[in-house]
This record gives sequence, structure tokens and C-alpha cells, in this order.
Amino acid sequence: MTKLILGLAIMFSVNGVAWAQCEIPVPIRELLEKPLMQRRLFETRDQKDARAAAFKNGLAQYPDNYFILRAQMMMMSEPDERIGWAGDLLKQHPGNPVYMMLDAESLLGKNTPEAIRRLEAVKIEHPEIPIIYLSLANARTGLFLDKTKAQKELDGYIGLCSQSVSLDGLFLNLVQQVGTSDQLAWTAAAVRKRLETDSQETRTTPWERLWSLEFKANPVSEHAAVRKRIGEELARFEKSPRRKEVQFMEFLKSGYGSIGDHAAVDRLNEEILKLHPNSDQAKEILRQQWSDKHPWPGQKDKVTLEAYSRASLVAARELLKRWPDDSMILSTIFTDLSRLPETTAPSIAAAVDAFLAAYQKGASWLQSPPMEFSIAEQYIKHKIRLLQVPSLVKRGNESMIRMYGPNLTDDRIDTEMRNRLRDSIDDMRIEGAHLLLDCYAAIKQPQRARDVLGEPG
Repeated sequence: MTKLILGLAIMFSVNGVAWAQCEIPVPIRELLEKPLMQRRLFETRDQKDARAAAFKNGLAQYPDNYFILRAQMMMMSEPDERIGWAGDLLKQHPGNPVYMMLDAESLLGKNTPEAIRRLEAVKIEHPEIPIIYLSLANARTGLFLDKTKAQKELDGYIGLCSQSVSLDGLFLNLVQQVGTSDQLAWTAAAVRKRLETDSQETRTTPWERLWSLEFKANPVSEHAAVRKRIGEELARFEKSPRRKEVQFMEFLKSGYGSIGDHAAVDRLNEEILKLHPNSDQAKEILRQQWSDKHPWPGQKDKVTLEAYSRASLVAARELLKRWPDDSMILSTIFTDLSRLPETTAPSIAAAVDAFLAAYQKGASWLQSPPMEFSIAEQYIKHKIRLLQVPSLVKRGNESMIRMYGPNLTDDRIDTEMRNRLRDSIDDMRIEGAHLLLDCYAAIKQPQRARDVLGEPG
């Protein structure tokens, strides 16, 4: 391994707050994991204000905390908003490494070379702060991949944190992505030692990360031994007092899945269905079991597709009895109905209303083509709610921009990928234009159709 920087991380105090830890402190991590601190896909003004207040309260408790401030910055969807916010804070706190870091990181994706330059400057001034090395290693991935430099940054981080290896995802993921064989081996051994000796560490995610690391750190010829050891550890975890908790059972499933023990996975699935029948985990198990028994037939054979949709509709309605506000189940019901010739206009309208009510309440998913286009298509087909079609098309186009837009302007994404994303957006715009033309033809508004085509009146 490249020569490690010697010494342990010192606790560098900024306005009385130590932030030079090797990983996110437990109280901060628990604070940031609260639902109130997470961004939703659809948010009311009250929800946004509540989240802003939660961050304000967190910073009142932990002033100038880098981890809280960075999480707040990442809630901002627009790069220019992040850059302006971080720049303003740096003006208020000149020379403060917390705000120098945030200012540099705000440029990632917008001007990544400049972000790297600024991070390097912070590292020169404050080589004792571990998180700077991780931030630089992370910046040197993607289109700006430089494995040699990224590995050097990992060495710098490991040197500062050799006595307190981080269990956080950023460090462990970077080691897996760009680490040398020596870094992989050292990290796997250090993580294992910490997990086996730290009685205060009760999270299960670090064990999953460890097992993934050990597969990567060992040659294929040693994987049988890795699987054997993981199996022994899972047998020990089976005796845990948390064994009946649904999240712990999911952890066990993940472990058994990683070693190919499908019988154990099936056994746990049945236990979850029995012990936690109304959990989200049970819902996903039932959906997957149905999908495994009913593979998607494609759209070439109309009769086969209709039979599939009828069976899917029955299954989805059964799931809805247990999870009445689940937007994914309601979207499946709408989609299945849209494929059946006997479906009536009132049935489509009712399915749309139920889906939108659940989706706008707290959905966290988007799809392509957008659901708004599918709804508009059915409105046109059944000649209902035609005046709503233009707004549906507009919202559908906006959802595509929301889905693909961040990557279109991210300088870490290669040109080929960005071109494919632009093509996808253009295809959706063309589909939206077709829907508008069909709608205006149905409501006999030729002038608006000419507007869509860009023709003079």
C-alpha cells in the first residue's frame, strides 16, 4: 500500500464544535436519519418549512456541523442554489474549513475541476481533517476518474483513521470502487475487527458492507471460504434477540442471498409474511412471488397480454385490501385496466383519482414514460376529461426533466450518456405532442393543434 500518513485524526475545533471525526458521529447520524430531514418527491410548503426548521434546530444544537450543513445543501435540487448558498456562508465565515469544504463541494457536477482545486487547497491548509480526503477521492470518480490519485486520498484517510476505521458508506464504497488490493484487504480486516469488538455498534448495514468487501478483497478461489464464514455468522445472528424484527429479518435475507442460500431466503420470506403480514417487506415479497410465477409476456400477443393483465388486476386488487394507499399498487390497477377492452370510462376515471390521491400524498418514484402520459392517453381514448390533457402533458414533461435533468448538466457524466438522456427527453416531448394533437382534434381546436406543430394560423 502507498505509504500511509502517520498519526491519528486530531479533533479540530471550529467555533467550539469538533468535526474532524473519521465518521459521522452517532447523534448526528441519528438526527439526519429522521424522516423529517429527508426530501420528498412532492412537498407542500408546510413540509418544506418543517424540514428547514428541523435543520435550523439541528444546527442550533450542533453549530457549524459539517455533516448537517452538507445534508442541508444536498437537499437543494438546483446546482446554482447550492453554489450560491455555500458561497454566502463562506463569506460569513471566511477561512473556516467547514465552509471552505462546503463551498468546494457545491461545485461538484457544475465545475468539478474547480471543486477539486478548492478541495486540494483546503487539504493543504488542514491536512488533519479526514473527510477532505474522502471528498477528494469521491470527486476523482466518474468522468474525472483518476484511480491513482483517488487511492492516494484513501491512503491519506486511512492514515488518519487507522485506529478508528469508518463504517460509513462513502468510505467503504470508495474502497470497493477504486481501492488497491492492499486497501481492500486492510479495510476488510479493520472493519471485521471493529464489528467483532465494538459492543456499541448495533447496525446491520456495516455487516452487509463487510461481506461485500470480503468478496471483492479475496480471489474467486477463496469465495467458498468467504461464504462459509458468512454462513457461520448468519447462524449466530439467527440467535439474536432482534431475530423477529422485520428489518433484522431483511438483513438475514440479504446475507443469505449473498452466499446463494435461496432456501434460507425463502424460509425468511414465509416468516415475514406470517409475523409481519402488513409490512412493506411483506408487500414486496408478495409482489415478487407473483411476478416470478407470472413473467411479463411482452406486447406482441394481444390475447396473452390481456390474460396477463386480468390476472395482474386480480392480484393488485387483493394487495390493495391490505395496503389501500399504496401508489404503486394503484398504478398497477390503472395500467391493467387500460389494457382491457371491457374497461369503461368511469372505471378509468375512478382508477386515476385513486392513484393520484395516493401518489401526491407521498410517493417517492417516477417512471418513463410518465404516468401523466398514460392517464392522458386513456382520457383521449375514452373521451373524458379532455380539458385536463394539456396540463397532464405539461406535468409529464416536467417529471422527465426532474428525472433526467440533474444528469444533463452534470459534468461528471460522459457525453454519450447525456446525449442518450436528451434523446429520451426529446422522445417524451414528441409523444406528448402527439397526445396534444389527438386531444385538440377531439375537442375540435385546430388552432391549438397548429400551435403544437408550429404552423401559422
